[in-house]
Amino acid sequence: MCQLSGNSMLVEVRQRLEGRMRVAILNGAGWQAPMIPRDRYAPIVEAIERGDVEAAVRVVDGHMTAAAQHFAEATASA
Repeated sequence: MCQLSGNSMLVEVRQRLEGRMRVAILNGAGWQAPMIPRDRYAPIVEAIERGDVEAAVRVVDGHMTAAAQHFAEATASA
């Protein structure tokens, strides 16, 4: 998704975080909440494929807000 966006800064950030994200996922630490279902990403991909920048930004913003809350709740209950 990052590469499809054409945003080189986003691609670079994702590349820098990829190793850490893999470790966190593979670690399965008790503080981690269940993974976010893959279908949550579909609206992002669809907006990018349509070339609808406003929708893509809106959907990504909502996704990131929900993800942050999802993991914040998981860490608070750990």
